[in-house]
Amino acid sequence: MKILIVDTETTGLTRHDEIVEFAGLLLHRDGTRLRELGRYQGLREPACNINPHAQAAHGLSMSKLRGQRLDMSLVGDLFNRCDVVVAHNASFDRRFLQSLVPESETCHWLCSCRGIAWKSHGMPNGRLQDLIAHHDIDPGQAHRAMSDVVALAKLLAKHRYLDELTAAVEA
Repeated sequence: MKILIVDTETTGLTRHDEIVEFAGLLLHRDGTRLRELGRYQGLREPACNINPHAQAAHGLSMSKLRGQRLDMSLVGDLFNRCDVVVAHNASFDRRFLQSLVPESETCHWLCSCRGIAWKSHGMPNGRLQDLIAHHDIDPGQAHRAMSDVVALAKLLAKHRYLDELTAAVEA
């Protein structure tokens, strides 16, 4: 199974906001082993202003984003090559990506936040930063797309969480 783990950073939380950063990590799952097949991370200059709360979270300013564009052929290729897409808040990322990346519309999406019974595993909540801290996973640069994607991949590889998340797809 080919699993694409994705994350986005945006200008805010409303339907009028836009993606400013995308990261995707394509993995091949063979039993319990995960092998990287490809990855892409890129920035994108938005046509709207960045909400100050969003900028405080991810640290991306208009000056850092000026002139930046995602390589949409590489992004689309990741979605075309995967069997399933995993995001930690899939409804959020999917909403933003479907308007920007047509290839993402036909993909099977899984949510690692809601698709795993974190409390039954002794976790107080499903927030990514809390989960990776609990599992002693280096967060890299928290709330940046590729750091969050890599941390999520490491988290899912532990304790058979990926089995729980993909059970319905693989059945």
